[in-house]
Amino acid sequence: LWVFGTRSFDVWELSSDSDDGYSISRTGMGTNIGCAATNSVAYVNNQLSWLGAGADGHSGIYSSMNGQFPVKISTPALDQKISTLSNIADARGFGYINGGHIFYVLSFASDNFTIVYDFSTGKWHNRSTHNDLQDIDEVWWPMYATEFNSKVYFGTVLSNSLVQLDESKYDEYDGRHIKRLRRTPPIISDFSPVSLQEFKIVTSSGMTNVLQPTTNGHVTEGYRPQVLLRYSHDGSTYSSYIYSNTGLAGNFDTECRWYRLGTGRYFVIEISMTDPAPFYIGSSKVRYEVLDRF
Repeated sequence: LWVFGTRSFDVWELSSDSDDGYSISRTGMGTNIGCAATNSVAYVNNQLSWLGAGADGHSGIYSSMNGQFPVKISTPALDQKISTLSNIADARGFGYINGGHIFYVLSFASDNFTIVYDFSTGKWHNRSTHNDLQDIDEVWWPMYATEFNSKVYFGTVLSNSLVQLDESKYDEYDGRHIKRLRRTPPIISDFSPVSLQEFKIVTSSGMTNVLQPTTNGHVTEGYRPQVLLRYSHDGSTYSSYIYSNTGLAGNFDTECRWYRLGTGRYFVIEISMTDPAPFYIGSSKVRYEVLDRF
């Protein structure tokens, strides 16, 4: 039995003997790591995880496997991000298994921020649900997973809906776009200015299933799936979108390339797609020239 306070936790175990029946006793494993959000505690596949607090917790994220002493699974950068959020007490966590991966999902609704830890890879990633009307990324709507008949079902944060994950569906249950996005690390060359001459990705060319070119006089979404690129010279402000496409169905040799992306000292490139079509990035390559070496 794990008992959480705001500044510490304690673990009790059940024991029995022939004279006194059952009893519980402390294991002595507790320590100064509390729980910052009651609803952040989640258990999946023998992994107990929660948002920490207290003298040793410092709003890090902790996990215990098979009842062992907990270890910190959040990174210093993630801890710093969490410390800047407006309300960590409303964090909600849950776990589920999908495609052989074990996930712990932690959402901060007040800040529209969702992070996911993959126990199978030991890596963190972000998730969100895109608000088309306001063009913002909100907290990831799926919440509290349950497995039934080998499928994973979720409730939703902002609607009374029961949904499931479907890797072959490219929009939300109510028709809204699903935005798939990848962003590069900063491209730096010893603080010297660089001229980005070409950027190329190897992606899911020709794999769209949409064969109807027009609908009501407009090009059908997914017929020629568009890949959107924008770039930043400072990591904060971004250019307008530049389009490429993954080609018509069956055009597997279509390439996504962008040319003459400008000059700067600190480049970040962002790739995204909202069209209802397969999208993955197998590889990428940038061609650039260093100017006026520092």
